[in-house]
Amino acid sequence: MRVVVTGASGFLGQAVLNRLVNLDVQVIGVARRPGPGLHVVAHYGQTPPGDVLVHLAQTSDRHVVNAIGAAHEVEADATMGALLATRPARVVFGSSAVLYGDGTNHRHGPDDPVHEIDSYTRIKAACERRVLETPGVAGSVARMVNLYGPGMAHGNVLSHVLAQIPGSGALRVFDDGPVRDFLWIEDAAQALVQMALGQACGVFNVGTGHATSIRQLALTALATAGQAERAVYATQRSARPSHLVVDPSRTHQAFAWSATTPLTSGLRQLLLTPSPSTP
Repeated sequence: MRVVVTGASGFLGQAVLNRLVNLDVQVIGVARRPGPGLHVVAHYGQTPPGDVLVHLAQTSDRHVVNAIGAAHEVEADATMGALLATRPARVVFGSSAVLYGDGTNHRHGPDDPVHEIDSYTRIKAACERRVLETPGVAGSVARMVNLYGPGMAHGNVLSHVLAQIPGSGALRVFDDGPVRDFLWIEDAAQALVQMALGQACGVFNVGTGHATSIRQLALTALATAGQAERAVYATQRSARPSHLVVDPSRTHQAFAWSATTPLTSGLRQLLLTPSPSTP
């Protein structure tokens, strides 16, 4: 079996690739920037064919995607078309739980309605449809929650929290009210590997199912670091509730996968791991 992973130099792509290379499959990691063992392409339309395609090569920064707008939507559609033209027997597409929106406080199941409200969500929804509806392709969609772990981007709320630890005085966040589902990167990678090597098709949530507010996240990080006495201060608290947590039970049933890393364990690993700039 030949498994092709696009976006293999990225945060999630690297984790998926590292797990696959330890299995009895041929793996090709495709990226647009050089890296050890990677197949480098100028654009993902040059991706080589394989039996299984794990497509993770989309910009994860929603603000960047929306700033580019319609041009990015056209590019993403063309890329997906080129990848499907390589005729993989199975495709796993890395989508996002943001498609559910954040306006209700229940755990979202894969059959819940989706909301295409901007370029980012339109791209995800359109790619999901192509993967699920292309004849001859066994398609699986992974709607993922907030991923965290070593090597994550610096622009997310957890990176902002960790940048203030250790420290003194109040830890500041923009808004401490939103509730999210935080998933350790290695758990996410394992889910995608099991989806790639499995047989079930359809939409699957990749998350813990546990609700954590930004305030709880900050307080937990402080307690884990031994700084529980510090307060958490929201600089611009919103009056609008924001809640996005998923129900991963279908994923467990189809692929025998569940998240295994509690938030406290993940935070402890991040807090104890020196940053690359630390001597």
